[in-house]
Formats: sequence, structure tokens, C-alpha cells
Amino acid sequence: MIKLFKLIFLILILSVLGIASAFFYIAKDLPNPKNVLKEEFSESTKIYDRTGEILLYEISGQEKRTWIDMETLPAYIKQATITAEDQNFYHHFGIDFGAIIRSTIKNISTLSFSQGGSTITQQFIKNSLLTPEKSIKRKIKEVVLAVELEFKYSKDEILEFYLNKIAYGSNIYGIEAASQVFFGKKAKDLTLAEATIIAALTQKPSYFSPYGKNLEELKNRQMLIINSMVSLGYIDQSQANEALKQELNFISFSNIIKAPHFSLEIKKYLDNTYGQKLTESNGLSVITTLDYKLQKQAEKIVAEQVIINAEKYDSNNAALVAIDPNNGEILSMVGSSDYFNNNIDGNVNVALRLRQPGSSFKPFVYAYLFEEGFTPETLVFDLETEFTTRDGKPYIPQNYTKSFKGPITLKNALAQSINVAAVKVLYLAGINNIIDIASRVGIKTIDPDRVDLALTLGGAEVRLLDITSAYGIFANSGVYFKPKYILEIKDKNGNILEKYFPESNYVIKPNTANIITDILSDNIARSPIFGFASNLNVPGFDSAVKTGTTSNYRDGWTIGYTPNIIIGVWAGNNNNSATLDGEGAYIAAPIWNKFITFVLNNFNDKYGGNFTKPDKIEPFINKSMINGQLALENKIKIDSITKKLATNLTPPGLIEEKIYKEFHSLLYYINPLDNNIEKWEKPIQEWAHKQTDNEKIDLTLYDDIHTIENKPKINIISPEFNQSVSKNINININVETRFKFKQADLFINNQFIQTFNTNIISAVLDTTLLDLGQNTMGIRVFDEYLNSNMKEISFIKKNI
Repeated sequence: MIKLFKLIFLILILSVLGIASAFFYIAKDLPNPKNVLKEEFSESTKIYDRTGEILLYEISGQEKRTWIDMETLPAYIKQATITAEDQNFYHHFGIDFGAIIRSTIKNISTLSFSQGGSTITQQFIKNSLLTPEKSIKRKIKEVVLAVELEFKYSKDEILEFYLNKIAYGSNIYGIEAASQVFFGKKAKDLTLAEATIIAALTQKPSYFSPYGKNLEELKNRQMLIINSMVSLGYIDQSQANEALKQELNFISFSNIIKAPHFSLEIKKYLDNTYGQKLTESNGLSVITTLDYKLQKQAEKIVAEQVIINAEKYDSNNAALVAIDPNNGEILSMVGSSDYFNNNIDGNVNVALRLRQPGSSFKPFVYAYLFEEGFTPETLVFDLETEFTTRDGKPYIPQNYTKSFKGPITLKNALAQSINVAAVKVLYLAGINNIIDIASRVGIKTIDPDRVDLALTLGGAEVRLLDITSAYGIFANSGVYFKPKYILEIKDKNGNILEKYFPESNYVIKPNTANIITDILSDNIARSPIFGFASNLNVPGFDSAVKTGTTSNYRDGWTIGYTPNIIIGVWAGNNNNSATLDGEGAYIAAPIWNKFITFVLNNFNDKYGGNFTKPDKIEPFINKSMINGQLALENKIKIDSITKKLATNLTPPGLIEEKIYKEFHSLLYYINPLDNNIEKWEKPIQEWAHKQTDNEKIDLTLYDDIHTIENKPKINIISPEFNQSVSKNINININVETRFKFKQADLFINNQFIQTFNTNIISAVLDTTLLDLGQNTMGIRVFDEYLNSNMKEISFIKKNI
């Protein structure tokens, strides 16, 4: 038994020594907790517009890291923080074993390290002295340093460290900075309601941000904290009730940020590229591509038009992007009509959200066909046509007008946004080819396995930024530039960290780009659908534009350009609900028109310009429809009686020569063996038969009256063959005809003698004047349809 006790005692001694050794081994490499008092001087990152003079957004900065002494703060600020983060704070020595056990069980059950169980002491250490990685080694370091910190500093000192160092937002550190940013007052002046709101932020600062879309959840967490403070005895119920009733007035985020959607994209890029810590403290200077003069006007126009749209079309949001097509620089980005309006999820940047583009996608489909040698004069039939989708289902697209135009040029089909024609163009171009061209212009969100022929009508999802920059190939002679936000980044010492260089890609021929531009800028060509004085027309300036509308009017689009600026507008509802007849021409085009008119009236020298007219091109093959000729014109010979094709038996006098117009689909001339050819041809032939200028002639039917079988049959009874006659000759002939008998003509030695009007011929012919010897008698017979036959017989004249 004594040996057993000695063994246990030895094990305990060794365990203690082991734990102590591990503690000191880890502790020797840890930062000195005293360093937390040495606030490192930091410089904020400043984001400017393209001039370098307009400050759009300042990230972090010394003014957002103001140190505050604990004794100056109301007790309920400290109590709210302890309630929210570490209710056992004053009763542990830096580690809450109960919380650790609970989080460990949770981590084991989920096979992760997502649950921390951290005390306020640990949180301060994690955010100030250690990296935020989640690993066992880092957790051990955190625990060791927490114990060391608790030995060296009082609880109030540790809480003071925490309140001055903890993040309350992406660039807001410390209770004083949070109070100034969110409520515009010093921390000592915070009310209980305001203090509990700030305390609620620390768990997930970005998620619970008062300027985000989770404000209701932030208030729910505030209520939980206030009720817990009552339970812990920090406040009474009347104080709690008063705090819960208080209306919270947050300082507008607009006072500290300009062009918020754009600026926050810059911040996201900086965080991802340089890390959040460096971005918030290393004094970066960022010159962006944004033209703030344009941005201010764009925000104003979008906000004003959305009010109109909401009343008339139940469309309560819109977004706008403006890009320089010559280099891809983003000149303006309005992600929503009001970033700070939670009712419409205004903080969501719709310019970067996936939405269906409607007909605004069509120009890329037509561009591919023009690249392949089709011309603007190439014809396509706009008739109701059934297509077969990839999965074998029938697909019958309809036009916006619910009517069909018949034959129409590709130019007018695109200008007037004819759906059926666009589907045919996509079919001829090939879905995969169009996905490829879209990818080469930055539209990489189309899933080949999920799209079909409706792709040309906007059946895939794209981002406004992507499709707007993609239009650059039309504005810039076929060259695509990847969109860019930043011109230059410098560190606090003026060293250049990044400098913008355009990234370009040659996509289509310059003349193809000019063809698309010529079509989209032709106000006369589009006027049959949109009217001559629509919002797509900008009198006095060269501009090209295309609209788009998705099913149930969920999205309205207008994308247009000059040689030096592209402007894309989306309008609709963030929640994807339908608008009331909110076509792109009604809810997006007014925004586009007002903005581009402002740009061209004020900055025409910079953003205006004249388009280059396209060169006339010859079709890749000289066939009807492809070459712009509607019908294949054939010279045909028909029987004037039967109205059928003449044969070699049709009497020449009955033959009429006509020009027959043969109508076919584009597919017929390109690939007549295609499996869908009958579906393309059927409506065209039905259309052709209704045309008054095209005589109904069936080219499969031939003259069936003038045939060998229908020739009259002639029976010459007398004279007999080589019969000898002297003065007179008796003629007896019977004629049989299928149709009504018309006449018989008698010839002697090829000289016409007499016509008979009966099929039974009986006559006496005087042969006095005939020469002696061999003579010939012939009889030619006709029926009512001029079927004819002739029979001859010889006879001999002798002297009397």
C-alpha cells in the first residue's frame, strides 16, 4: 500500500512539473502583456476618387481608436459588456472552465473548432496579442497568456484594455470610437439603451452592424442583454423597460462614406489583398477610378426615378454602372437607390448581384452571326415557330407584341428586339458558341448545363457590372477591357504598391462592333416598337442602346454607350418580386436617358464622340435570305388550262412562262438536313400561301390532261392504204376522244383542205387537180383541251 501511495505521489509531482514546464515553455515566446498599453501609432487608409481630391472613405484611422479611462464610464457600460460577453468575469482567473467544457463538447460533436468559450481576458488577448487562427496550439497560448495577464493586472484594468481595443465594426475600435461613430456622442454620455446596443455588436460586428440588413436581429440581441442585466441584478425592470422603449437614432453612415457600394468593394479588395490589420493601420492611399461628379448625379437620378417607379410600376429599387470602354475603368457605381434604406435592402449592391438580363443579352448573339458572314440585310422569318429544346421539350417563344412581322432583316429584328428572330439567330449560332463569346467578355456566370434557347432572351443570370463592361466590345472596336476599380495604391511612405494596367482581350472584328453599334443607334429602325421619341433617343449625340425585360417584369434593363462611356441600368425589386408592367423601356430607360444626357451635356469632350459607320459586307454565301433576297425566284412553264407544270406534251400555245417565288427559312439554305427543318418551314409555307402576290402553284404537280393516253384516236375507214382513184375519193373517218371533240383538219399533200366539226367524218374529195401517182392524205384532230393527234394514208391517182 505504501508503494502505491509513493507511486501516486510521484505521478502527481511529475504532472505538476510537466504542466509547469509546458506553461513556462509556451510563455517564454509570448508577447509581453505590458505592450497592450503601448498603443501603436496607426494611420488610416484613405480611399479617393480618380482626382485624388475627393475622400470617399477612411478606413480605421487614429480618430477611431480613442483611449478612454474606465472611471469615466457609466457602470452600465461595463455591466452590459460583461453581461453580453462574460458573465463570470469577476469570478474566474482568465479561464472559464465551464464555458471551455461546453465549447469542447460542441467542437467534438461537430468535428470543428468553431466554439470558443472565451472569456473577456481571452478575447482581449486574441484580438491584441495573437493571431485569430483557430488551432489547438494558438488556444493553448491564449490560455497561458490569459492566466499571466490575470496575475499582473486587476479585473478593471483588463476590462479597460478590452473596452479600448475590441472591434465594434470593420474599422471601429474601442467603446469611445463606437460611441462617436454610431451615436455622435462620447461614451460617458451613452444611455443604457445605446450602451447595450454597442455591447451587442462585439459578437459579430459586421453581421450586427446598424447599417446592415440585420438591424432587427441586433435589437433582439440588445433585448436579451437587457433582460439578462435584470436577472444579474445590474438594473431593475423599470430601467429595462425604459431602455427597450427608447428610439435609437444612429448617425447616418452617409456622413462618413461617399459612393458606399463602390467604396466598400474597395475595402473588401484591400482586406483580401493586404489583410484587414494592414488595411486599417498602415496608411494606404488608394486612388480609384470613380468620377465623383458623375457619381453624385447618378445617385440623384436613380433616387428620384425610383420614387416614380415605385408609384407607377411597384418597382422600388435600381442600380447604375458607368464604365470607360477604352480601359475598363468604373466611373460610377450606384448599387441601389439608397444604401441606408433597410426596407429595400439598400446596402445590397445589386450591380454585383445575379439577375436575368432579358433582351439586353441579344447583341452578343447577333454579333456572333455577323462574325460568321451574315449581314444586317440577311432576312429571318418572324413567325410563330416551335423549337425543340435540348431535353426534347417543345419551346414556342412569343414576341412582346404578341404578333409576328413575317420576313424581317437581322438589323430590324435586333433594333426592335423581336424574340422569335433572336431565338432563331441563337439556334443558328449555337448555344455553346454564345456562352464562349460571353465568357470572353467577362460574363462567366452562365451555366452551360442550365441554359437553352431562352438564353438569347436573357434566360441566364448575369451581373450588371459584367454585362455593362461587356458592351465595351461594341463601343471600342471589338476590344474588351476587364472592369477596374483602382488606379493606384501607395503605402504611407509614398511607395507604389499597385498601379493599374488595362487588361484587354480582342473579341470581335471592328466592323462587327460597328455593325452592332449602327443597329443600336438607329432610332428609325427601333421606332416601330419603341416610338420615335422614346427614352432611348438622345437628340444631338451619338449613342447606342438596348433594353431588356424579364418574365413577369421582374427586371428592367437599359444598357447604352457612346465611344467613351457605357452606362448600364437595372431596375426592379431586390426580393425578385414582379413589378407592374415594368419594362426596361419604362423603369430603366428614363434613368439611363437622364444620366447620359447629363454626361453629354456637361462632359461631351470627355465622354462623348462619334461612331464609325460600318463597311458594307458581302454575305458569306449568295443565297436567298442570307443575301437579303426574300424569295428564290424560278422561271417556270405552266399549262394555262390546268395551271400545272407544263410537259413536253403540253401544246406550245398553252404554255405560260411565270416567275415563281419560293420561300424558305434561313435554316433551309444553311442546313436543309437539320432535324428541325420541318418546324421552321411549316409556318413559312403557310405564310407564303396567304400572300396575294404569289400564285398558288404546286411544284409537285404536272400537266395531267395533255398526255399520251389522252390523245385522240383516229380510225381511217377510207380511202384504204394505196387505194387507186381517178376523179373522186370517198373519205370516211371515225375519231374517238376522252374529252369533248373540237375539230379535225384535212390535209392533202400537206395542203390544208377542210375543217370538220364532228368526230364522224364523211366526205367526197375531187382529185382532178391532183398529180398522177402517189398522194398523201392527212387528218389532224383536236379535243377541247387541244390534245391532238394526226394520221396519214397514201393513195394513187390514175388516168380516167
